[in-house]
Amino acid sequence: MITSPSKERHEERTLIAIQGFNHELYEGAEFDSIESIRAAVTNYGEKHNIAIVTFRSSLKRQTITMTCKHSKDYRNHRNKEELERRKEAAQDSSA
Repeated sequence: MITSPSKERHEERTLIAIQGFNHELYEGAEFDSIESIRAAVTNYGEKHNIAIVTFRSSLKRQTITMTCKHSKDYRNHRNKEELERRKEAAQDSSA
């Protein structure tokens, strides 16, 4: 498969942004408040020209899930195998 130079540059920039995000704002990082989390993520997004928004949050469970503004759906990458299994099951049942 041949890829265009612009696609390769985009993929490279995306990889750099993801690696930086995971380094600076890793899962399990602790913040003083939701406002400080949002500020850190917003600053990171501005630095890399990425629009990041809150997808869902829960004060009760003390969790916040953020995603790119332009993504259509949040994708849980923690359990890819389970998601793939469900997708295959849905395809099998529709066939």
